[in-house]
Amino acid sequence: MYIMNILHNPQFNIDKVTAHYTKKDGVPVHYVCTSDLDESDRPFDIYYRDTPHPIHNN
Repeated sequence: MYIMNILHNPQFNIDKVTAHYTKKDGVPVHYVCTSDLDESDRPFDIYYRDTPHPIHNN
């Protein structure tokens, strides 16, 4: 059995960002991962909320 051990290197403090947007939006916001697109070579932290955003959806 192969176990993948991925170490994410978030750009921002996950606890602060999730707390800020959970309070701001009134619903739990969760960190998913940090991803980097080859073309831009700029990493982005990805977050998720259980309910669709009222303007931008999920």
